[in-house]
Amino acid sequence: MKRITYFRQLFFSFLIITLASCDCSDDDQHTLVSQTELNKAIVKTNVINVATGLHAIYQSSFNTGSALEDISRHFINGARFFDDKSGYLFIETLDEAYVIAHIKEDWIGTSRIHAQDANGKYHVQELLEIINTSGFGFSQYYLENPSTGLIEAKTSFVSGIRDVPWFIGSGYYGHHSAPYYTEKESKSLLIKDLTRTIAGGIGSVINAYLSSETDATAFCRSFIDRIRFFDDRSGYFFIYNTEGLCIAHGTQKEQEGENQWDLKDVKDNYVLRDIIDVVNSNTDGGYYSYYWWNPSKDKIEPKTAFAMKIPGTDYFIGTGIYHED
Repeated sequence: MKRITYFRQLFFSFLIITLASCDCSDDDQHTLVSQTELNKAIVKTNVINVATGLHAIYQSSFNTGSALEDISRHFINGARFFDDKSGYLFIETLDEAYVIAHIKEDWIGTSRIHAQDANGKYHVQELLEIINTSGFGFSQYYLENPSTGLIEAKTSFVSGIRDVPWFIGSGYYGHHSAPYYTEKESKSLLIKDLTRTIAGGIGSVINAYLSSETDATAFCRSFIDRIRFFDDRSGYFFIYNTEGLCIAHGTQKEQEGENQWDLKDVKDNYVLRDIIDVVNSNTDGGYYSYYWWNPSKDKIEPKTAFAMKIPGTDYFIGTGIYHED
């Protein structure tokens, strides 16, 4: 009896792995994404998004003196993701890996070039090798997880920052093959963590570094302007205040500075009013579905957005996924 149970479990384990690794149908409900694949997508997209935003700041009027370093430090201090807040970013120089920004503030200004992980691996040197040979990529090493205090495997993604002699990275701890998600479920979870990261980072910069509404607006516009994600580049961010004023928009620049409190979609839903109700009712943000123009297809499609308040401001930020009805 035990042997039959064992082979039954083995069969179902094999079935789950097979389903997760193949494209069994054009219907995304049959394309399963593992937690590991989702975690990789979250850290990779976060790194690329923030690198893109910082490059835009580098080219903007905000980049004077040591401003980019200060902005980067404030951003990293506020940016957290994953439910346990174990997700964070770090920035180091390409020359000797001097720390520009990190949640461990006593590391800032020190060289990490000879840092070793719990197994004696020169993991920072490996990260630099990845940058120097490929420009970006994944690496795995063992460090203390700040949310548990335990030594765990960490899988990190690193990328260079265009025109800046720095690299930026982030990672996740542990091994989590299960659970498995449909493509729509995984994208919904992805946009939640992408929004958390940018909301926390922008909020930290505004509250600690920017002294006027004009500067806050200009910073938001510069930072999100070039950020695009998903293979079809349909992913972008939008920022409004809680009275419906468009602060910044990733694709529809003509909306910036306009109050869209009465904005409706093709189904007569008051989009902004409803999203504002969501962010005012949920401290950690929430989802809202409506119909919106998809810039990658140039047509109106169903869209599910995740939006949340930017801490310390009356702004909220959101992004979304397009999908079938």
